[in-house]
Amino acid sequence: MYYITVLIVIAQLVRLVQLVQLTKLFYKTGGEAVNIIIDYHSRTPIYEQIKDEIILAISRGELKKDDQLPSLRTLSTELSININTIKRAFSELEDQGITYSVAGKGIFISGTTHTRAYLTNALNSFNAAAVNAKAMGAEKSELIELIEKLYEGDDKK
Repeated sequence: MYYITVLIVIAQLVRLVQLVQLTKLFYKTGGEAVNIIIDYHSRTPIYEQIKDEIILAISRGELKKDDQLPSLRTLSTELSININTIKRAFSELEDQGITYSVAGKGIFISGTTHTRAYLTNALNSFNAAAVNAKAMGAEKSELIELIEKLYEGDDKK
């Protein structure tokens, strides 16, 4: 019995350590912390996780228009991730119009919320919510009804 209790405690400690390893912080200019969750065991590449987390931080209001992101080197050090991985994430964010760079100054949030990346992120969140609702027993007709209510009146324009 004692050994089982010890094994359970060890398993809980391992899980706690894994959760701590997932959450990372970086500090935007101005000193405010922004949470980034990186799952090193995920099949999703780390650069995509960084990109998605920055998009989520913008959606949550943690990052706003014209906020400066940390330099590549600073973020690489703070997140303990290779600088080339950070560079790729930032490059894709800029390609999608989410950030812009100013030579000699740094990388800033563009504030444009009508990019494809935001839509993709919103659709992914919606999909996750729909999957959860289905798992909880929601009927297809209930989900369709919610969507139809959301779009009511749009066809009258």
